[in-house]
Amino acid sequence: MNEESLIEDDDVLLIDDELPSTLTDEEERESYLGKDDSHSFLTPCLSEAKLKPRIKKNTGIQAGEDIYEIKNEFESLNYEIVQNNIREDELRRHNKTSSTTKELERWLICFFIGALTGAIGVIITVSIEALSGLKQKWLNNLFHPTSAEDHVNSFVPVLVWCWLDTSFVLISGAMCAFIAPVAAGSGIPQIKCFLNGVRFPKVIRLKTLIVKVIGIVLAVSGGLVCGKEGPMVHAGAVLAGGISQGNSLTLGLQSSVFEHFRDDHEKRDFVAAGAAAGVSAAFGAPVGGVLFALEEAASFWNQPLTWRIFFCSMTSFMSLNYGLSAVKTDLQFGNFSAVGLLNFGKFDNSMWYYYELPLFAVMGVIGGLLGACFVQLNKIITINRIHLRPSRLAKTLETGCVALLSTCAYIVMLYINPYCRDETQNGPTDAAISMKEFQHLRMNCGPHQYNTMSLLSFGTPETAVKSMFHEPYDFFHSTTLLIFLPIYWLLACCTYGISVPSGLFVPALLCGATWGRLVHILMATLVGVDKISDPSVYALVGAAAGLAGTVRMTLSLCVIIIEATGNLTLALPITAVLITSKAVGDLFNEGIYDTHIHLWGVPILEWEPPPNSELIKATGVMSKPVVGFRSVETVRNLYSELASQNHQHNGFPVTDANYGNYQGLVLRTHILLILKNRLFYDPSRPADLLSLTELRSAYPRYFTVEETGIQEADMDKLVDLRPYVNKSVHMLTVESTLESIFRLFRALGLRHAVVVDKKLRPIGMVTRKDIARFRAEHEAVHRIPIDEFRQSHVYYD
Repeated sequence: MNEESLIEDDDVLLIDDELPSTLTDEEERESYLGKDDSHSFLTPCLSEAKLKPRIKKNTGIQAGEDIYEIKNEFESLNYEIVQNNIREDELRRHNKTSSTTKELERWLICFFIGALTGAIGVIITVSIEALSGLKQKWLNNLFHPTSAEDHVNSFVPVLVWCWLDTSFVLISGAMCAFIAPVAAGSGIPQIKCFLNGVRFPKVIRLKTLIVKVIGIVLAVSGGLVCGKEGPMVHAGAVLAGGISQGNSLTLGLQSSVFEHFRDDHEKRDFVAAGAAAGVSAAFGAPVGGVLFALEEAASFWNQPLTWRIFFCSMTSFMSLNYGLSAVKTDLQFGNFSAVGLLNFGKFDNSMWYYYELPLFAVMGVIGGLLGACFVQLNKIITINRIHLRPSRLAKTLETGCVALLSTCAYIVMLYINPYCRDETQNGPTDAAISMKEFQHLRMNCGPHQYNTMSLLSFGTPETAVKSMFHEPYDFFHSTTLLIFLPIYWLLACCTYGISVPSGLFVPALLCGATWGRLVHILMATLVGVDKISDPSVYALVGAAAGLAGTVRMTLSLCVIIIEATGNLTLALPITAVLITSKAVGDLFNEGIYDTHIHLWGVPILEWEPPPNSELIKATGVMSKPVVGFRSVETVRNLYSELASQNHQHNGFPVTDANYGNYQGLVLRTHILLILKNRLFYDPSRPADLLSLTELRSAYPRYFTVEETGIQEADMDKLVDLRPYVNKSVHMLTVESTLESIFRLFRALGLRHAVVVDKKLRPIGMVTRKDIARFRAEHEAVHRIPIDEFRQSHVYYD
């Protein structure tokens, strides 16, 4: 290459180094594969004919450069079942009754997960309605005194409004920042990582659930641009992870209940059921919940799991509806009219015309473009937050500032909106918002009138979404919508990512429904209101386009919307707009959840391997040198490797003592349990082995090697690893390609794979992090770095 070329992507500006033109093809191949490329920054683009080294070094991100690194604090799940001698002995003792009992326990756990998830949904809904209702009633009395002689000081209600919202959000932000930071956000990206096979530290904790529930109630009541639907997914997953284990380490409760489910394989299945139950409770969509879990966790799907997850989703749906009908005075017990936390209302009479389908596709394009802009702007804001490295106090204060900014924006919108309606105009349909349920504001309107903007900015976001769907076409003036849309959209960009529990579904739906009604007003002006569909259809199509353009979900989102509306005739326009919106958004960037996952440095595996990955061999992927043990090893060697400050490996190849042939893989956790129980090898007597129950005893938080109690006198003793070695492992050869390795890990949920030579001697180890480093950018394959190992990064969680 004779001149430098500039390569600019979404993350970083990189400059090609000038390379000598006399390199052979093999030398070009080695110029980036190298002998040990664990610290190289990027893998170059790959042409069709040969591998071209286009990028050799990072040109310089200084502050905050670690946002582009794979973080060592994220560990993979051991989804692969360990097939060792101990498990074989356990299986021989099992009979048909034991298998049937275990299967019945799985169904029982799914029932408890669904029922409790629905109960959590009831608690969140009732709490938000009660707290928001009290706030609205107080402010309404301040803005509109009941006595005609009372003098209204306009500054007092404004200051009280700002004080209430800021106080609510500050409490929520402080709980997240100081008690459970992982409770911030919607929780969907974290659960997506867990289902993908990555252990996200402290995400499945009772403390996280408590902060999540209280925090989302305060955040929504405090007027933040967020919804409670996303956090419901996280809440369901936390309940699933706790119930399935039969104990609580947070509360110090230990029991033998469900002890045979204490491994990553079983736990991830239950977490998938909990996530599905959360979606079902949030939208009243049991089938949509199943498909949501399927979209995020299809690599380990099977038919029995499908039925259990559907049962869990349906239980959550029923539990939520029975609970809401019991606590709400306007519903008869058993009435299923409140089908979810976000009730779209009835769309029974909503119809559309065939000639509107191209217009809906154009709306899908608009949704994709706006979604891509939203993701990009939020990404810039998030990167700046990371660069600043704020303290916990700073994160808390940021939430208060965002809350104050949001409230001030609402007040400004109310004052500049010039359109009012009479209080007696409740709307022509039963689906319209009842004025008895909504504390509207008069603001700068006349007596017995209310400001139409108050329906969007004074109530909860769910109330605003429902009004967009069901108010008549002349209810909101285009000026009102044009004032509301850009301000609310910018507030949503700023809000997502701060240290409070906050869902993104409702803000995306509300923004999309707003510009959907604007499209309806435009079409009604051009062709007449009688020749187009109702405004509810345009609002729904816009909402679907906005949500798909932001989160990039298709199949599950389509079913969720159809179930929430109860109108199957809308399936075609909804499907068309979702596909179009996602396709357009994908042209520019990833969805909001994937973007944040990559900024966190999570080693997540995408659906497909990077382009041209079949040209990269295992030698360019694996880590080396290999740290392994002999089948019968000294305590000194085991202890020194487990206590090493240079690595924190969780799987070790075991080799034959004579020829070095690969025998299988042993886990760090098993070695720790062997050392702690002092099960040393003595050829003169039968070996004492750990049982399968004992191997699960410390799950999921394991101790360090320093806590095993090994003394200097024990260092020369031997440990027989052969009974604990997983002999049914997957091996890779030096000719294995990144494409085949990727699909193997993605489909089977592997954590480790050993690369062997022709004599079956281990020469390298491939883990999820090694694969996740290869990140696709258009037609290029970039290799991102892994941060240097520091023991403080590792969480035994």
